[in-house]
Amino acid sequence: MGSRREVRYSEEDWKLLELLRTRARETMERLSNNGIESLAFGSIARGDVTPKSDIDLFVRERIPSFKIELCIEEREILARVITQATPFSLIKGHLKLTGTIDISFPLIEPTDSEIDFHLLAGAVNTRELERSERKSGVDKRLMLIRPTREGHIEDPITDISSGVLARRIGVSQRIVDERRRVLTRRRRVGITGMHLERWLRGNESFEEVLSNLMKRDAALRRCVHQRGGL
Repeated sequence: MGSRREVRYSEEDWKLLELLRTRARETMERLSNNGIESLAFGSIARGDVTPKSDIDLFVRERIPSFKIELCIEEREILARVITQATPFSLIKGHLKLTGTIDISFPLIEPTDSEIDFHLLAGAVNTRELERSERKSGVDKRLMLIRPTREGHIEDPITDISSGVLARRIGVSQRIVDERRRVLTRRRRVGITGMHLERWLRGNESFEEVLSNLMKRDAALRRCVHQRGGL
């Protein structure tokens, strides 16, 4: 994980952050103008972006997928994917767009913990993005990134109690403990892959594909029915 350190951003770092945030804001405003609120989460919310950073957006509420797709120009959509990390976790749709933008959205009702998962990484809404706000969050190295005027300070979360970390970010202690276990295990045994990853073809809809997958998978069918999907 490393130790505590302070990072000062160069002029190029600030320019890259502004470029990525401008791209995110333009997409989020298109969603917002159609009544769909979203969050930008991860490095773009914290500020610790690199040239390899994606722009990760998340729609918190479950709404018909076509309403999200109508906000996006067809030529911008590179891929459409359904994912589920584990047999019991949130089933999400993804629109992968030009400009390294990924819009994810729930295809079943998300739990509070699944919402907190995105907040734990650091998240900003459209208005906060417009005000150039940055938020603290935990990165994939299990480091807490705290924005400063010059850049950020990072601390290993092993040095911070779950309660303190939860209060600093504004999430439940439960999600902090859960993600600490998951990410620690991932560092030890590696990433084991997605339980479900289905790339859509042609004019397939997210709901249509999920419905067909449910017919062949009893566990998926139970998950959807229990969580209020379709």
